Amino acid sequence: SNPIIPGVDEHFKGDVMHSISYDDPSIFKDKVVLCVGGRASGSDLAREISQYAKHVYLSDTTCVSAKTEDNVSWVPKTIEVLPNSKISFGGDYDETP
Repeated sequence: SNPIIPGVDEHFKGDVMHSISYDDPSIFKDKVVLCVGGRASGSDLAREISQYAKHVYLSDTTCVSAKTEDNVSWVPKTIEVLPNSKISFGGDYDETP
């Protein structure tokens, strides 16, 4: 099942996909992607998708301090989708995709 994120149904304009439906990273070409869950499968998906995507945000509950390498940003837990379709993360991370 998809994670429960307040505001996703009301405010998010993009596509929502569970990793079980993932098959081809090239469908993310030039997109900004949020992967929720930084364990093995989330990290693997972020790595693969980053080869095609404009930018990948990997949201993980264990992330204490955000960091970016190339086009991948590790960010704290996803808190909510805001009315402007931006994403709010926990901690002191201000940037939203």
